Amino acid sequence: MTAVDLTLPAAGSESPVTWDEALRTVLDDPAQPALVYQPIVDLARARVAGYECLARFSGPLQAPPDVWFQQAHLYGCAEEMEARVVRRALEERRHLEESRFLTVNITPTLLPSEPVRAAFASGGDLTGVVVELTEHVQYDSGDGLAAHLDALRAAGALIAMDDAGSGYAGLSQLLDVRPQLVKLDRALVEDIDTDAAKASMARLFGAITGSLDAWLLAEGIERVEELETCIALGIPLAQGYLLGRPAATFTELPDELAARILLAARRADDVTLVRAVLRTAPALAPGSAPAPSDGPQVVVDEYGCPTSLLLPLRRADDAPEHRAAAGMLLVRDDTPVHDAARRAMARPAANRLDPLVCVDDRGLLLGTVGIDDLTNALATLVERTLEGENRP
Repeated sequence: MTAVDLTLPAAGSESPVTWDEALRTVLDDPAQPALVYQPIVDLARARVAGYECLARFSGPLQAPPDVWFQQAHLYGCAEEMEARVVRRALEERRHLEESRFLTVNITPTLLPSEPVRAAFASGGDLTGVVVELTEHVQYDSGDGLAAHLDALRAAGALIAMDDAGSGYAGLSQLLDVRPQLVKLDRALVEDIDTDAAKASMARLFGAITGSLDAWLLAEGIERVEELETCIALGIPLAQGYLLGRPAATFTELPDELAARILLAARRADDVTLVRAVLRTAPALAPGSAPAPSDGPQVVVDEYGCPTSLLLPLRRADDAPEHRAAAGMLLVRDDTPVHDAARRAMARPAANRLDPLVCVDDRGLLLGTVGIDDLTNALATLVERTLEGENRP
């Protein structure tokens, strides 16, 4: 990239300021950039497992942090800028509980630079530090990068890969870098509760990270439904505004949300019942037009009881709308998955793979259960049975 001398008005001023001047002003201020910390939550234990350290810039230009770092790269001061963040983050570790980790971001291509290497060296023992390779540029473990990753690991650090599933962060990089922590891209987490394809991608990355002996982290969780789906999918770590916004201090998980996570985790652990693979679905009043969605929707009566199932049209030449299913199979949330699967497969071939509609003991709509989710639950049960039989 070639640096462009952009000029923008400074905050509170009409005078133009170049990015070169803005970056130098920040670097001349030892308190810049400010550091904030976003909690990362252990979904099995409903507690904060660690924090991601993030940079915040207060001037003289108003721009998001990623823009500041992009401009630092353009103007040749990225090494100094990122090294400063790393050094200050490592200094702040002394305020962190020993059982928790701290994630610091770094551009992979800057790891060999002297300022960045010196910043990490200043931290001494890096146990409890996760070095997150940002996804803004393409990289691999060649060109000496592997040696620097090995040095960080030897010092006690873990390596994380950002935004898996989008951009440069593809499967080849996962195999090349072999990180200990993989962050699932926000685009795959958003609306994962209603998008079966995204849930399948999350399972895929879960299987891959498991084979690499790595942890999967779902980032960008903003809704309870997304959180509960990630728990049901067995994703161990999560991060997002729902769980905690970046703050100047190390914040804790609210008690009410922790209790909800524990409840969802208990349900997910019991894969014998269909409630473990339940997905939310829009409830429509009779005569209402389907909501914009790629997932199934359910028409309910005045009491909230299902009356019909609407399925999305999926063929390439279909209009973006829904069709009424030929039939609707109702199951209670406490139905065993093997019984639900048997009933689903007993349907006519034309609608055998349609989702099931799940209700509570009063017949009120709870959501839908996809055949793919039902199959995965059965596979999990078989795996657990085999593991039990093979134990000495």
